[in-house]
Amino acid sequence: MSTTTPSEQTLAKLACVSCHAQKRKCSRQLPQCDLCLKKRKRCEYPLEAFDDSTPGSADAPLDNRFPALFFLDTWLFRNRRLSVGAMQARLPGGALVTAVGSPENLRAVWDHYFSIVHPSFPVLSKIKAYGQLLTRPLGRSDEGPDIVFLLLAVRLVCATDQAEVLYRLAKQCYAALETQGVVTSTVLQGVLLLTYWEVGQGVYPAAFLSVGLCARIGQALGLHQQRGAAPMYPTASAVGAEEYRRMWWGILILDRYVTAGLVGRPFACEDAQPQDLLPMLETSWDLGEPCVTPSLAACADVSRPVSAFARLCQASHLLSRVLRHTNEKPTDWQLWYQDGIRLHHVLEALVSGLGAAPTGASPAYPAMGLLYSSQVLLYDSHTCADFDDAGGVGSQDQLEMQSIAMAGIKTVCRVVSRFAVEVRLALSADEAMASSPLVMNCMYEAAKYYFWYYREAGRPELLSEVNEIMLTLQGLRPTWALAAEYLSILGGDEFRPGQDLGD
Repeated sequence: MSTTTPSEQTLAKLACVSCHAQKRKCSRQLPQCDLCLKKRKRCEYPLEAFDDSTPGSADAPLDNRFPALFFLDTWLFRNRRLSVGAMQARLPGGALVTAVGSPENLRAVWDHYFSIVHPSFPVLSKIKAYGQLLTRPLGRSDEGPDIVFLLLAVRLVCATDQAEVLYRLAKQCYAALETQGVVTSTVLQGVLLLTYWEVGQGVYPAAFLSVGLCARIGQALGLHQQRGAAPMYPTASAVGAEEYRRMWWGILILDRYVTAGLVGRPFACEDAQPQDLLPMLETSWDLGEPCVTPSLAACADVSRPVSAFARLCQASHLLSRVLRHTNEKPTDWQLWYQDGIRLHHVLEALVSGLGAAPTGASPAYPAMGLLYSSQVLLYDSHTCADFDDAGGVGSQDQLEMQSIAMAGIKTVCRVVSRFAVEVRLALSADEAMASSPLVMNCMYEAAKYYFWYYREAGRPELLSEVNEIMLTLQGLRPTWALAAEYLSILGGDEFRPGQDLGD
């Protein structure tokens, strides 16, 4: 039995789920009410039960401050042998209880996260999650505030209900951390998962802006150039260094993905370099065992065995190259067409290599989705010479690239239609890789082209290909609202026969 009275404790605004269901009077104590504690039952409160004005809110100032010298003069900061210490912060009321819950429930959340999110977007260390984050005591909201925020983000990406309430609370927590100067790799992981959720749910402009925030935090921490930039915090282990690498690749992936449909906008961070290392095999990283890590340049050979996430990193790099090719006005048209031909061959080789993966290998659905998007975007920019501003039109390189594009766009759209069927079958088998939001853009781009081609050529048989894509987007809709956005766009007047798509 609790030794304090309800007036001495933080109380929830509403009764717990168990007491409400049984119509019993609830003491509303946190983290457990008296009745659940007495009966040794798990006590859970609805998210609306928490009052953000409770003691320990973000309004109460703490006596610490981030050293501004780190940003004003990093060289002098290092020369004085200074370091960034652990920062405390007050979080909104209810954040701690919502994020942590009971130890049993927290372990179940981690298990769920590592089974459905980690396979397709592995940016959190499983060893650290179970070894440090799960066992660290979090008694007050000013203890481990960055971990509390990360746990909220983890719960959000795994949520099947009350996601909007969790999202608002997580956003409030980040605002409190930023205001009070808490900048850690754990905070970045939380923001990265928030961004992943925003991308998948089609929450714009938040998703686009959050990617830029991730890039800035990563640059401040020194993740963008691990061998050259002075890190904000020292990395003590190989597991930690690998986690940093994966976080930065995660930023690159999401940045390129949200920029794919946004014409004429710059990236939030620079491209990866050939010497940059790709992530190691997940089987080794999850166990904390070192293994050979190839560079981006060394991984050009698709026969080299790498993880599905490493392929996704490579695919995002190629998407970046395609976006630069299609968005930046060329100064030398001949070199531009030659670059397009090279990109075509590289994309074709990687797609063929992934398609020939050995039986039993982890499905690389997110990587395939980005590669197909890259192909559609590349070919679409070269199918019509009328849009090339007459630069180099009629040259041998231009005619070759246009021929490649006209044949390639039809081929890749057929492949995407088959890909949609494969993803839909995997969804029915509950495969985590298939539920990645990164598989959807290529489906939208292919369906858009099919609708245009059907309207122009009058070929109703193409609608069966579109139907396969639409069915898969419908299957993804319960998990990712972005699928509903794409379906809504494809249902517009522009894609009906007799309508003009415009510029």
